[in-house]
Amino acid sequence: MAAKPRAKRIGDIQEVKNTSRRFGSASVYAFARLQFPSGIEAPFLFTDAELARAEARARRNPEDLLEAGVVRNFLD
Repeated sequence: MAAKPRAKRIGDIQEVKNTSRRFGSASVYAFARLQFPSGIEAPFLFTDAELARAEARARRNPEDLLEAGVVRNFLD
């Protein structure tokens, strides 16, 4: 049995297969490990449609976006 893939850095999105797929559910999800302002980390699964909606919301509301600092851009 192959080892499960490991999660990448906080905020990185990875495609994962839906291993216990139910009727009508997505065959793959976008997995992300995110960190809340409190410092707590949690795993999230998004569909392509959910990611597209979130991206469209960000494009419609550029005034609400945060910019990465110079160091963050360098490290990414």
